[in-house]
Amino acid sequence: MKKRISVWLVLIILLVLGTGCGRAVNENEQQQEIAGDQESETSPDYICDMIPKLEVVLSNNNMPKQQVSAIQLVASWSAPDENGDIIGVNIDSPHPLRLSPDDLEQFTVTLNGSGDVIELLFTNVDFPQNISICRWYAWYANGAQDISEYVDKGEAVAIEGNIIKLNDDGQDYIYEVVAKWEQGYCYYAFRTLSGNPVTDS
Repeated sequence: MKKRISVWLVLIILLVLGTGCGRAVNENEQQQEIAGDQESETSPDYICDMIPKLEVVLSNNNMPKQQVSAIQLVASWSAPDENGDIIGVNIDSPHPLRLSPDDLEQFTVTLNGSGDVIELLFTNVDFPQNISICRWYAWYANGAQDISEYVDKGEAVAIEGNIIKLNDDGQDYIYEVVAKWEQGYCYYAFRTLSGNPVTDS
């Protein structure tokens, strides 16, 4: 029987919080550059290319559609190579609350009052078998190392099919999407800005 080979690039330890939602913080995790700099030079490019991307599409009757690519965070993906051997790729990343506002700038959509609808579109793959979403106030994220007091304050977000229905409450939020398939799982993040931000009186 052909020996099956697994290439594990980064060991990922994921803990599920007992309170709040989202993933726990590994205080020893290494900070990494966001977006395209997470891929190891020794990883099979074709496996990395298979990791699904997430497109976030915001619709509202009163404004044009907005579409951004969510930032990919943690990912674990496997697929057979040309010989039928299984190759696995693991990618680690900081918790989304460790991203700075500048990091999140290109992964942001702006709401416009009530009736905002976000559609989640995954590339290269069917819709996930399991999906969960958590969000935090955006001001929790400032690129700081110590975010432990904020992580368990995340709130779960309801999703219907691939649709998130939102009402603009004047707050900015960071969303973390956890999607799981037979081939693996991916964590993503994006930010929403309020079109009518709350101001101090």
